[in-house]
Amino acid sequence: SSADEQRDDPCGSVHYAAPELILHGEHSFGVDVWSLGVVCFAVLTGRFPFYGETAREIQTSIVSRDASL
Repeated sequence: SSADEQRDDPCGSVHYAAPELILHGEHSFGVDVWSLGVVCFAVLTGRFPFYGETAREIQTSIVSRDASL
């Protein structure tokens, strides 16, 4: 297993996933910055920036950038 190898299976919480990961697009360091931003938002507000009753609804909210600010 190479350090440069990308995973095809989802891992981690959908709340922290960047749009590129959800859409299975090419991604880089920016997805880590996105996740860090979600962590910071959650720590400061006590909730996640994107809402949904299901994982699919959360993914849709993230991809459409429909934040519940």
